[in-house]
Order: sequence, then C-alpha cells, then structure tokens
Amino acid sequence: MGAYLEAEMAAVMRAEKEKLHRVLRGEWKEPTNIFYLGL
Repeated sequence: MGAYLEAEMAAVMRAEKEKLHRVLRGEWKEPTNIFYLGL
C-alpha cells in the first residue's frame, strides 16, 4: 500500500509540475485538475 501511494504521489507531483510549466507558458486551457475530479 505504501509503495502504491508513493507512486501515486509521484505521478501527481509530475502532473502538477507540468501544469505549472504550462501555466507559466500560457498554454494551460483546462482549469479542472484531473486528479481531483473523483473527490
């Protein structure tokens, strides 16, 4: 369980970093974060 959670967090962090780069370049068009749609 711990390893799965760690991998999940790593995936979220990569996605957030990419989102940040897109925002900084003005390329982010979708306001909804895919990871929070299920909450």
